[in-house]
Amino acid sequence: MNLHLQILCLVVATFVYEVAITEAFGLVAYNDSSECVVYKALPACFGPQLPAEGLVGHLMRAIPANACHTVLNLPTPRKASEKYIALIQGCDCPYAEKVLRAQQAGYQAAVVYNTGSEELMTMMSDDKEIQQQIEIPSLFTGESVSLHLQKTLQLLPKRPG
Repeated sequence: MNLHLQILCLVVATFVYEVAITEAFGLVAYNDSSECVVYKALPACFGPQLPAEGLVGHLMRAIPANACHTVLNLPTPRKASEKYIALIQGCDCPYAEKVLRAQQAGYQAAVVYNTGSEELMTMMSDDKEIQQQIEIPSLFTGESVSLHLQKTLQLLPKRPG
């Protein structure tokens, strides 16, 4: 099952501290005629940032859900241009490891979500070796967003793989 997801990046300048804060948000579309749902998220402090024009792809739950072990590979894309975004639980192991495992499974981005809270966390890593391997953008969001996305994924027909 997958869901079309567009992730955009918004840069907000905060002049009090003279620092630019990057805030990501997602637009979720179920099909071309559906309404979008917008949610807030924070980009990770490792790996590349989201492209300025955003990233569009099919959202799929990572298996296992917390990505603390090897993530199952994706089905073969129908088109070479198709991108896949992993939906990952944000518990049980370091964020950078989760994102790296999603990347190794073939995902082009990752959305990690908080469990039991709406609090947005900044995903960081002290492991320089893992940081250097991460080549996909990732972001963090709250639990209600993940519940909404997972409920929507359950309603969609399975994609032939």
